[in-house]
Amino acid sequence: MLEKATFYAEYQSINSTGESALPGAVFFAELVSCAKRTVARMLVIVVSLGFGIVKPRLGAMLHRVVVVGVLYFGLATLEAYLRIYDERNNIMLSSIPLALLDSTICWWIFTSLVHTTRTLRLRHNLVKLSLYTHFMHTLTFAVLASVVFMLYSISQHRVISFLLYFY
Repeated sequence: MLEKATFYAEYQSINSTGESALPGAVFFAELVSCAKRTVARMLVIVVSLGFGIVKPRLGAMLHRVVVVGVLYFGLATLEAYLRIYDERNNIMLSSIPLALLDSTICWWIFTSLVHTTRTLRLRHNLVKLSLYTHFMHTLTFAVLASVVFMLYSISQHRVISFLLYFY
């Protein structure tokens, strides 16, 4: 809510006066967005590892989750900063490592879900197994929808940039 309120105030200011009222407002909103995405990924990792369901504590995995969260937040913040303030368009400097880390997180989530569902199946815990199966199907749909949207966006931007090149 803080992120959207900040974006709204900034865009309303630009719409009313033609210029930004607070120069750092967009970056603050981007920082809040980076924190939100980081916490969301960390929570999905913790859930997929089976914390509280098949494992009473995460142990050494907790440190890995925190390190991945700090790394993701750092890369997302760098990407947001470059997207907002860099005139030389060096956004690929941070976008590619962020995409690779996001893919690694996705792989980690799905392998953890497979291990957790296997453990639930061996323990004959059908209610929790059903919840985790639905969770895995939902995440699979979200990843596939994201890939389809990414491919569509790439194709549209390529076609538009190709057409603009000749005009």
